[in-house]
Amino acid sequence: MRDYRSLSLWHDSLPEPITPRPALSGPLAVDVAIVGAGYTGLWTAYYLAKADPHLRIAV
Repeated sequence: MRDYRSLSLWHDSLPEPITPRPALSGPLAVDVAIVGAGYTGLWTAYYLAKADPHLRIAV
């Protein structure tokens, strides 16, 4: 049996392994940086962009 504390349900059911994205090649100038892309982070980015389309948002 797998240790349920080390993997989430969605991660365990993916058809293929997650491949890490490459690191940024340099600094990134943004107005808002959201760490984490769960529902709260994504909705925050969505509503910020809706409130001010000129904001530079990094998720």
